[in-house]
Amino acid sequence: MSEETKIDQPSQQAISVLVADDDDLFLRFCHKMLEREQFTVHTARDGDEAIAMTGQHAYDIVLMDINMPLMNGLACLEEIKKRHSKTEVIIVTGKGDLQTAVEAMKLGAADFMTKPFQTGALVNKIENLVSKARTEDLSDDERRRTDRRTERTDRRTERTERRTGDRREANERRLQNERRLSEDRRLDSDDPVIAYIQQNATQISTRQDIADVMELTLDQVSARVQAATGQSFRQWLNTCRLQKATQLLKETEMEIARIALDTGFATVQHFSRVFSNITGISPRKYRQQNRQST
Repeated sequence: MSEETKIDQPSQQAISVLVADDDDLFLRFCHKMLEREQFTVHTARDGDEAIAMTGQHAYDIVLMDINMPLMNGLACLEEIKKRHSKTEVIIVTGKGDLQTAVEAMKLGAADFMTKPFQTGALVNKIENLVSKARTEDLSDDERRRTDRRTERTDRRTERTERRTGDRREANERRLQNERRLSEDRRLDSDDPVIAYIQQNATQISTRQDIADVMELTLDQVSARVQAATGQSFRQWLNTCRLQKATQLLKETEMEIARIALDTGFATVQHFSRVFSNITGISPRKYRQQNRQST
């Protein structure tokens, strides 16, 4: 193989990142920040240069701005994924445009972030993506065994939580979850899957609804929700639904059965059960307590 066509291969341990952006200040910031994390970092100032560099080096991650000269980020993303399907691309933009995020994911982007972002969040995304890609080298049997162990652990955790009857723990859990329901969690909105669920929780029924829109697999939907929120897909969906439900309970006289239907629950019984599990009290009690405090 000639020197011109040779593609450098990163070491097994090193994570190699290409940062593509026409903003010199942003390039210098990313270069310094990622090198501090012991990543191998290269930079490109436009789409053409980014494509050329991916032909010379085998990058684990390409961090790329949407708006670049000569070739925009979406066109560059499409070209990179055609040539190097295993290279993961994180799209970065200054605008939190959900539609752009969806389009980027359809073209093969692994993730989507808006400027400004927390450096820790970016490092975590990079490490998680690379770890997942390297784990996929395991055999199918090994992956199935790992998945089964994870599912068993989740089921045991859920059973233990349901059996917990201590009043003090229940009250602490209720307070924690009420704070969680009322928080505006900005970091969640950086992920288009999380943002889509937040905005459409009352219309979403299953992971398939997300997978169809985002062109993801069911497992990918679950993995992204777990990574961003620490919850399962169903737990996060119910959390988003109850954010709306608690608002209606506090601010309106709407019947509880109507609130249940309007926030995506099939029956008022299901709504009451989920509400009680998360907050520690029934919807009716929640409404009474908020009226008394008011």
